[in-house]
Amino acid sequence: MERNGTPAQKERRPTRLRTRLTLAFAVFALIVVTGLALLAWYFWKSSPGQIVSVLVTAGILVVLVAAMAGYLLAGRLALPMELWAKAADRIGLGERDVTFPAGGGSYELSRVSAALQSMFTRLSEKEEALQDRIQARTAELEAATEALRVERERLSNALEGSRLAYWDLDLETGEIRLSAEWSRMLGTDRGEFTTTVQDLLKIVPEEEHAEVSSKVFAVLKGEVPHYDIDHRVRRDDGTWLWVRSRGRVTLRDSDGRAERLVGTNVDITSRKMQEQEQRANEERLRHVMDGVSSCICQVDLAGRILFANKRYTEFFGVGERAVTGLYIANVAGPAGAEAFQRCLPRLIRGEEVTYERELEVRGERFVLEVRLVPNRDGQGSTESVYATLTDITERRAEELRSRGHAA
Repeated sequence: MERNGTPAQKERRPTRLRTRLTLAFAVFALIVVTGLALLAWYFWKSSPGQIVSVLVTAGILVVLVAAMAGYLLAGRLALPMELWAKAADRIGLGERDVTFPAGGGSYELSRVSAALQSMFTRLSEKEEALQDRIQARTAELEAATEALRVERERLSNALEGSRLAYWDLDLETGEIRLSAEWSRMLGTDRGEFTTTVQDLLKIVPEEEHAEVSSKVFAVLKGEVPHYDIDHRVRRDDGTWLWVRSRGRVTLRDSDGRAERLVGTNVDITSRKMQEQEQRANEERLRHVMDGVSSCICQVDLAGRILFANKRYTEFFGVGERAVTGLYIANVAGPAGAEAFQRCLPRLIRGEEVTYERELEVRGERFVLEVRLVPNRDGQGSTESVYATLTDITERRAEELRSRGHAA
């Protein structure tokens, strides 16, 4: 159904206006004539026949004159309105070069026509300005979209090159989008895919759920800016994969509730295996060194103890766990620290150093043979020192006794 009516209805509107005005004037004239006739009969006491004759004659003349006046007046009003309606129809069809016709010589209608033209002009100007803003905004959005596409492509390439798996969690829906690197780590070829937090937790060992959840909830509550945790996930072939997961909240609502959490995961299985192997080697080395009668320790270049065997801790009366991190001065006294500092230049050059020193421990004096061996890194630089302390008190006493007998 057309809002402005059918074309036939549009053509009949001026005719209906003329008809109504003509009938209105005719009825008004008839009422006036009837009133005059009644007044004439009342004042002049004319006969009914005369009154009827006068009424009919005058009525016909007055009605004709009134009808003609109404018809002409209706035409004067209807023609501008018809032209305005046609102009409005052209505007509705999208035309912009439209002029509203004048009011047919009438001051009032001319003012209405001028007001309509002014309103249409202002609306056209505002529409043009709005179109310009829309075009400018559209261009900005297109440029921003292109820039975002380029950045996403760069990020994707960077993540692919760094072997980082990207994830994006929508906290409103509980859905999490995983990058293609996630599929590779899990041993599948699904590429980028979407899953739920519940399904993702199914591939995390149950004993690690509590720690992972506590770290994530701390970030969601805003207690910490981000979380960083190592945990395992089960690959599709059933083997376990170590990942380092890091994430932070990127979107919160007006009440501060987290709405979006994003982050990365990286495969650290090789590193974890190396750490486990290193711990196993250290444990085996400790068992070996604990069976040695000499005191053995490893210190860095600042004289801080990194490792000590059981004999070392028993000799100096220090707990096995407490000794790590202490300095030589804390265990062997200032004299021991000074002796280490004197030997340090030679150790840095890669030389081994051996010397003897006397030491009093818990009221008992000992003679120790100290052997310092530099530990070098891959570039040949000394990064730490192995120290072996051998108790030679009895041997030195025996030598003194032997020299005494010889004398």
